[in-house]
Amino acid sequence: MTMRTKPRKAFDLAEVERLASLGLTREQIAAALGASASTVYNRLRDDEEFSEAVKRGEALGIGAVASKLMDQINEGNTTAMIFYLKSRAGWRESSEIRVEANTPGEGMAAVYATMREANSNGCL
Repeated sequence: MTMRTKPRKAFDLAEVERLASLGLTREQIAAALGASASTVYNRLRDDEEFSEAVKRGEALGIGAVASKLMDQINEGNTTAMIFYLKSRAGWRESSEIRVEANTPGEGMAAVYATMREANSNGCL
């Protein structure tokens, strides 16, 4: 008994690349191509040319956005500078908290425990 399969759908790789460059999700790319999401995921896994077209498109889209971000940074946009430093250089906002407490021994243990917990959660 032979198993019937649908013919393999042909995709325009330039169109696949263009769609990926727009930042579309895999599901959105599938819809734009008139295919199911599972077809796109299967192609990504099994078809190197298709997968490379998606990767190229994603890289082009990221490059275009990064270029615009750098334009904003070069124009002195402080918000863009902060965003860049947070996302690319690991910067994060921190607040200095100063605590003064006059409590007897047991009370200080609770204060220290609270401070250790806040620090481990990234709050200090």
